[in-house]
Amino acid sequence: NLQKGTYVGTANYDQVYGIQVSGDNHVYVMGQSLGGAFPVTAGVYSNPSSCQFVMKLDSNISSDINSTVFGSGDPTITNISPVAFLVDTCENVYISGWGGNLGIGLPTAGLCSGMAVTSDAVQGTTDGRDFYFIVLGAGLSTLRYATYYGRNCSLAGEEWEGEHVDGGTSRFDRHGIIYQGICGNCGGAPGVNPYSCADPFPTTTGVWSMIDSSTNCNEAALKIAFNIGPVTAAIIAGPTTNGCAPLTVNFTNLSNNGLSFVWNFGDGSPTTTTFSPTHTFTASGVFTVSLHASNFNACFRTDDTAYLYITVDTAAITPAFTDVLLDSCGPYIAQFTNTSTDHLGTPFYQWYFGDGTSDTGFAPLPHTYTDSGTYVVTLVMSDPLACKTPDSVTKTLRFYPFNLSANFTIPDSICVGSAVIPSTTLVNTAGVNWTFGDGQTSTSTSPAHIYYGIGTYTVTLVASNAAACNGNDTVKEIIKVLSGPTADFSFVPTIPTPNVATVFTNLSTNATRYSWDFGDNTSSTDVNPSHQYARTGTFKVCLSAFNATNCPASICKEVPTDVEPLVGVPSAFSPNGDGDNDVLYVRGAAIATLDLKIYNRWGQLVFETTSKEKGWDGTFNGQPAPIEAYAYVLNVTFIDGTSKLLKGNITLLR
Repeated sequence: NLQKGTYVGTANYDQVYGIQVSGDNHVYVMGQSLGGAFPVTAGVYSNPSSCQFVMKLDSNISSDINSTVFGSGDPTITNISPVAFLVDTCENVYISGWGGNLGIGLPTAGLCSGMAVTSDAVQGTTDGRDFYFIVLGAGLSTLRYATYYGRNCSLAGEEWEGEHVDGGTSRFDRHGIIYQGICGNCGGAPGVNPYSCADPFPTTTGVWSMIDSSTNCNEAALKIAFNIGPVTAAIIAGPTTNGCAPLTVNFTNLSNNGLSFVWNFGDGSPTTTTFSPTHTFTASGVFTVSLHASNFNACFRTDDTAYLYITVDTAAITPAFTDVLLDSCGPYIAQFTNTSTDHLGTPFYQWYFGDGTSDTGFAPLPHTYTDSGTYVVTLVMSDPLACKTPDSVTKTLRFYPFNLSANFTIPDSICVGSAVIPSTTLVNTAGVNWTFGDGQTSTSTSPAHIYYGIGTYTVTLVASNAAACNGNDTVKEIIKVLSGPTADFSFVPTIPTPNVATVFTNLSTNATRYSWDFGDNTSSTDVNPSHQYARTGTFKVCLSAFNATNCPASICKEVPTDVEPLVGVPSAFSPNGDGDNDVLYVRGAAIATLDLKIYNRWGQLVFETTSKEKGWDGTFNGQPAPIEAYAYVLNVTFIDGTSKLLKGNITLLR
């Protein structure tokens, strides 16, 4: 039978979309109304002249207790198509709806632009075609929350679709949580067609799918927990709430509408604010665990406490043992030592050696395994007085089928500052570690190590392989590091003088031989050499000095030179064997090439050279040339590219 019925609305377009009944049997209705004439009672939150309304009626639907309107404030257009409606246990009112081309009112009707949002909104802006969520406080007195949610599209025209629903795809629960189904990403993912937005529907990390896989509208799901209903604390614990110490318990927080939490484990340990903590109880007793949940925004009940009881027993046995491999390379023998603890009675011990054999008793005899391999050894301990019996412990033994070996050789001695490179022989090794006796180490198989101090050092090689039965091998050798000479020199002139040879003075100590590199592809082994450079420049001159044990020392210095193009031939020479002027040479500086020809008075070519270092000794065809004047022709090219031609006479004297 029809019990009660009433109209709700004005003289214009009105439509009720949702009906809810509160805990005290008040009837709430929600919908649309054009014209800006829907009644607004005193003391309510309102957006005047807007076209969405909420009304609270008495249980007989006979009187308007509270009513208000919300929206953009334009009386000619509706802003949203309402989808879901809820009154929670605290009489907070929740409404969801979507904006778009609704076709009600003006051509722009349905655009959700211009509606109120709160400072904590998830999305404060809109393209006019998004979802809109609003929460009004008890008695419709306050705006508790309002937000948009959807894509940000900037396409022209009205052809594209925004976020919407095509049916009842929303669920609100009485604790104030919205579960909203949405037709999202209509037009497909970005770039699918001209009417798809550049921005996809917003999703959060960790969800089932963050990506739209449809070519058109895709189902999107949204959850908003407002946490403004009453607080309810709830706990579950596991894997057990009763056991031996130390007992580790995982606590799960199942509270509703709590924003802050304090756990007290009842055993004197510090409290914690972790949402779902894990705690270990180390003493025996029955402990009262409490969870205090609170939320200053909640209605009716802003805090609540839940309790749970944990029972811990310390009458425990602790099986334990150690093992030593007495022979790891065969025969394979292991010794087991029982280190179990029990303060209750007379425990029983059962040993399982992992090879199909077993034994009983506190301390077994050394056990022999017939082959290499991996064995899991288990000790089972039992005592009827214990809180957890039997209990067991396992260890894994491994006997390997091969051993490793290592060896190396090094010189008996080296010079300080020199590198020693061991000659290494390794068999079945997986890694090496060198110590050189001077604080330095290396893991290279063939390291090059330099000693910078004089003395005697012990070089140690430790080769290892976890898969070898002997585990590692160690080898040591002694090496002496000998002192070396000190290399040094000076030179003159230090300020370059044109075409003057550089004279080097050897200042080395404790050296017996020397090697000079003048930096111009020439060298010398003289103690104190003199060198004439062929060109101007600065040359890097290096001296290597060696002592009696052949230890080297080196030093290099920059030597400046000044060389000007110059050439000349002596006018006479006397090849008589007295050591003075016995050979005729071309002398000069900065000479790149030369060609010297000498003729007798008959025009015969008696001598020719292209080198400054090769001179005429006064012979012709193996015989001493006669005393007379000889003609010469000299062609010279200098290093700067210039050239010179000299002609003249040379007198041979004896």
